[in-house]
Amino acid sequence: MFYQLLDLLACPACRGELVVLAPDERERTTRMRVSRASRPSPARAPVGPLPGNVPQTALGDHLARSAALPASDCRERSVEVFASVLLCPSCERWYPVRDGLPELLPDYLRQWEREEEWLRTYARSWPDPVLAEIWQLLLASTPPSNRTQEEPGTRYKKAEMALLEKNLPEGFLGPAALAPFNPSTPNFSLDQIASFITIVSRLRCGINGVVLDIGCGSAWTTEWLVRLGYQGIGLDLGRGYILAGMKRIQEHVPHFIVGDVEHIPLRPSCVDSVTSYDAFHHVPNREQAMKELSRVMRPGAAMVLVEPGKDHESHPRSIQVMREFGILERGFDEENLKGYIRNTSLGLVRRDRTDVHPHDIFILEKKGQFETDSLSPRSLVADIKIETEGARVPAGTPIGFIATIKNVGDTTWLDETSEGIGEVHLGARLFDSSRRLIDENFARILLTRPLRPFQRLRIKGLLPAINEPGTYSVEFDMVDEGFLWFKDYAFQPVLLPLEVSGDDSNLDKEAGIRERASRSAPRITPIELGFDPVPVDVKEQKALAGKPIALRLRRMMRVLRKEGWRGLVRRACARIAERI
Repeated sequence: MFYQLLDLLACPACRGELVVLAPDERERTTRMRVSRASRPSPARAPVGPLPGNVPQTALGDHLARSAALPASDCRERSVEVFASVLLCPSCERWYPVRDGLPELLPDYLRQWEREEEWLRTYARSWPDPVLAEIWQLLLASTPPSNRTQEEPGTRYKKAEMALLEKNLPEGFLGPAALAPFNPSTPNFSLDQIASFITIVSRLRCGINGVVLDIGCGSAWTTEWLVRLGYQGIGLDLGRGYILAGMKRIQEHVPHFIVGDVEHIPLRPSCVDSVTSYDAFHHVPNREQAMKELSRVMRPGAAMVLVEPGKDHESHPRSIQVMREFGILERGFDEENLKGYIRNTSLGLVRRDRTDVHPHDIFILEKKGQFETDSLSPRSLVADIKIETEGARVPAGTPIGFIATIKNVGDTTWLDETSEGIGEVHLGARLFDSSRRLIDENFARILLTRPLRPFQRLRIKGLLPAINEPGTYSVEFDMVDEGFLWFKDYAFQPVLLPLEVSGDDSNLDKEAGIRERASRSAPRITPIELGFDPVPVDVKEQKALAGKPIALRLRRMMRVLRKEGWRGLVRRACARIAERI
């Protein structure tokens, strides 16, 4: 468990924030894009930093006296909590973290005798006087009977949790080490990959978005989400399945939780998208699961379910699995799904079919407007206009410019973040007369304010001086730091030809190029000349939000109306010539 997950977790019983006790840490890094944790524990701290509200109880007083302050270094990217106790100060429940897996199950699914024995053993490994009274309070809090009342469908869940304890065939978990690839059945592997592509293509969140993968199993889908740049959270009842997947995953380690989709241990509105590949038909109480999923999803977030169809339960293989293992195999169709979401803020947007495997695809959306920023970008498109005093400047003289920048995508551009990642700047790259890249980091022009979709900003600044006379061109493009240049998405940069005059007989051009290439981009703070807070063209806002292709088509139609087909072809040829 990485410390960043603590900012998303909540007690599955009371929804309270959790505190880390006695963390046993291991060095481990992940290539997953994780934001900075707000409450990482210092090394060997017995009690981690506390949340905002801690009740004034005996346990709360002990925690308040011994809690540590958040670590100042970025420990969420270098260590994981291999073992610990997660404590909820609000309801005084505790949950184990074993083998790096936080286990946050509802009371009726917990194996209390095993967990209390584990807690006694773990407490002996932390004979800290600060923790002594806390351990006693936790061990004395035997769960009352009302905590362990079973809910409908409990037998199916317990059968799934106990599956790996049964006498299973040798190599039962073998496919988890290769998922989704299976050399003996390549067509099945192709079906799985095709279904995954279908899921990702229908997600609404952008890069770095938090995606909850329910029923993740051996977590190959969660791993691939991380490889694509998302923050993946794999949730499953089966601890053994997740452990088998963790052995396979090396660098792109997601967040993992052993939990129940009917009692999701996450905070409200913290998930950007939800995926479920061939898993939701195992859920007994689907109305409750949909209420929970709606609770943790952000407004406007999308959920994608890929399911085998209503006839799944009558398939001979499904009947055999239910009889032998006791696991629920019950299909559903569109009408059933509409009933499951009737009392939630979810709506069915679309039903589809996978291209290869005969599965139903259900795309649901939570009511509200989905707002995303450059820390989790979706559509990054800009309209840039550059003005200069002239195309010829003396060598060694800073280059003055005026830039008019309009955000025509669906993502808010942040001008400042805690670590610099996700900041949007106007970037400048320097080319020579033959379009050879001289300086990738010629300049970074800062924005004077964040820009929401269809807002316009006008700024004035000075580019660095060029000391070597010659013919150059400066390419202006927006850049989302840590993610991509806008031209890598769907944007055509603005090219500014430039003639630098002067005597170059005594200048070492190659030395100047080496000097520029070795430094980082200078950060230029411009002067704001104007700001338009609302879009000028409302029709353009509605038609082009998140659709860079629509932007190009609209511009083509304007040229076609004004100049006809010949004008449109002439402009297209000119643009092709510029690229060449």
